Amino acid sequence: MKKFMLIVISLVAISAGLFPFISYLSAQPPCDPKILNRADPSETGYQSRTNSMCEGVYKVPRSGEPSLEMVSLTQGDIMYNLEADRQLYVDIPGLDKIKERPIRLQAVGREEGVHYRMDAYMPPKGAFIWSLETVLAKEGIQDFMLGVYGWIDNLDRRIFLPVAISTKQKDRLIQAPIHLIVRTPLRLDWMAWRYAFENQPLGDFKEIRRSNLDASGWKALEIPPGNKGILKIEVQGKPHNPDRKGNIWLPKILVLRP
Repeated sequence: MKKFMLIVISLVAISAGLFPFISYLSAQPPCDPKILNRADPSETGYQSRTNSMCEGVYKVPRSGEPSLEMVSLTQGDIMYNLEADRQLYVDIPGLDKIKERPIRLQAVGREEGVHYRMDAYMPPKGAFIWSLETVLAKEGIQDFMLGVYGWIDNLDRRIFLPVAISTKQKDRLIQAPIHLIVRTPLRLDWMAWRYAFENQPLGDFKEIRRSNLDASGWKALEIPPGNKGILKIEVQGKPHNPDRKGNIWLPKILVLRP
């Protein structure tokens, strides 16, 4: 009887340990239905690639109300060579603190005219391996055209996670600054941003003049390494349009600094 109970307890422990991995493998592909409806019909069109990843290009939607949007959140830069490199390794520093929660990855084209999207689940252990040959190389999407970020949903809030991307699995940029890239199709006279820890008041905005904004419509904001914690970040911009009243905003986001 004791031997039987020991076997049962052992099986329960093994099943509990494998549960996150089994859930990850059996999950439905994380395709965005709105992007699927606009997917390009070619082999590089947005579609399910594996149970944990959807990737591809899509047709441009009708333009809506212009705003500021986040298109990338990384530790360090995104750097790869489409001719020499075959795959990327996506890691999230500090993953061990949040590994019990489902983690999503998303990649978008950050340059105007690059209508690319990748949606994936972060594996429970190790880095996410991302083939350059399936879509990015065929579409000629270079590193400066791409934005990547991760997130978790924690009760009633979403926490964004900076990702570290490299062409070699052993590379990890733990101490690199966080690069937050925001984009707008509008021409701006200035942009301003501020951040603080979640439980602290926000200070004054730091202004960026038009001469320091990228002509392509996006701007990289750098958060230096520092104490671990969740930061709240606000960004606003003033459109260069006398007929448009008020500013445009990136709604306040929460970002984990590992």
